Amino acid sequence: MSSNKKVKKQEGSTDTHNFSKPTKRERYVHCVRCHSSFRVSANTKKSCIIEHDYDAFEGSRNGSWYQGELLCCGTSYRFHRHNSDSKVGQKYCFRGEHTTNPADVDYNLAYSPRHSTMKVCNDSCGSSDDTKAATKEESERQQNDKKRKQQEELNERQNARQRMQEREEELKSQGNTREARSLRAERLGMHDCTDLNSDEDSDDCAEFDYASDSSLVPPWELDD
Repeated sequence: MSSNKKVKKQEGSTDTHNFSKPTKRERYVHCVRCHSSFRVSANTKKSCIIEHDYDAFEGSRNGSWYQGELLCCGTSYRFHRHNSDSKVGQKYCFRGEHTTNPADVDYNLAYSPRHSTMKVCNDSCGSSDDTKAATKEESERQQNDKKRKQQEELNERQNARQRMQEREEELKSQGNTREARSLRAERLGMHDCTDLNSDEDSDDCAEFDYASDSSLVPPWELDD
């Protein structure tokens, strides 16, 4: 009986070694587009919203409607002169993710700075020193990640082109000139190239041997 009680006590006891250590509290950073503070982990494609400036309307009256555009971003806008009916081209000047990188923001979206809803950060943003420091760190991290991804994509494209060029040389050595020329056109980004008989070699590649493929006829030997 006593042994059962002892087991129950052990099962119900608290083992402090099983608790994970508290993680570092995530700091808020500053969005340089809408100028609100946010946590990176909670940032979504609907987090950052810039509303239209409906006072920045320019247009003309057409019957009972006024039709024109909003100078804050150029979207179309029409509204009824006697009631609240209205229709706008796009719901917001911007809706997407928050950003800490000014290069991601189109501050020249409006026709003039006077109508712009995208404001450059200044001292009036009121961010704390901690938020400013966290924002700078996050901005640098995002820019480094962007550069890294761009470099990875560049390396992948270069490797793909190298593989295609090696395959092209293999096809040429096998006498399969037509497929080799088609592959070269794809490698150069000329996916719609149809004139495979052309003797032009704009990329300064070696000339193909027309005699190795009877389906290829030089332009100068075509019948008139």
